[in-house]
Amino acid sequence: MEHWSIYAAELMAIYYAIGLVFHLAQKKHATTTATQGPATILSDSMSALQVITNSWNKSGQRIILAIHQSAAELKARGIPLRLQWVPGHCGDPGNETADCLAKEAVGAENKHPFQHLLSREKAFIRNKIKNEWEQEWKTSKNRGHLRCVDQALPACRTRRLYGSLPRNRAYLLAQLRTDHSWLATYAKQHGFRDNEQCEYGVTETVVHVLVDCPRLSALQQEQRRKIGGVFNNASDMLGGAGQYEVHVSLDCKGVHT
Repeated sequence: MEHWSIYAAELMAIYYAIGLVFHLAQKKHATTTATQGPATILSDSMSALQVITNSWNKSGQRIILAIHQSAAELKARGIPLRLQWVPGHCGDPGNETADCLAKEAVGAENKHPFQHLLSREKAFIRNKIKNEWEQEWKTSKNRGHLRCVDQALPACRTRRLYGSLPRNRAYLLAQLRTDHSWLATYAKQHGFRDNEQCEYGVTETVVHVLVDCPRLSALQQEQRRKIGGVFNNASDMLGGAGQYEVHVSLDCKGVHT
């Protein structure tokens, strides 16, 4: 049922109600010559009734078109059609009965000619991709540094972290978050250096550069004044879980190379 919505079900209910009116009118016409009176269909879905009246650029165009075509056929046979809104769940016997029947009819088998709503189909595909992405992320043995920096991944908010930055600074932020950087630890790991120490003999990690390195003490003090308590957490500084912005100045001046 993830491909469908209550909104689509309400539209289909109106479509089939019009079909039932047409069927009953044919039976009555076969047994009497009396003039067919107007037909009134009650619905507790205000959104469905509104979209039938004004369907421009709305979801469910195929169902709405089918409703208009069926209503036109009724009109051609001299049967006026009236759609009326009624409050839902207000103890109306007819509405409550219809609600119970609708719940009983829920199932995996399609008994109607309509395709899935495009908006629901897009949402289903998007959620499926996101779930697969999350599963792959959770089971992957790689990206350990990024997991420590941002435990909320995967998350759409990361686009906002990079979106407002110039390309060179977005590139630098990606290096710091993933640990694929110009630091000595990465250089030694990939055979570009013999050791992983900075010029002060300390292991050159992202945390060391952001918080501890004596060479960058002036920049670090400036950062502390700007961001306050966030300075004590490298994850928060780099837009980790719960953060919607980067709290570190991505200025390469004075940084180890």
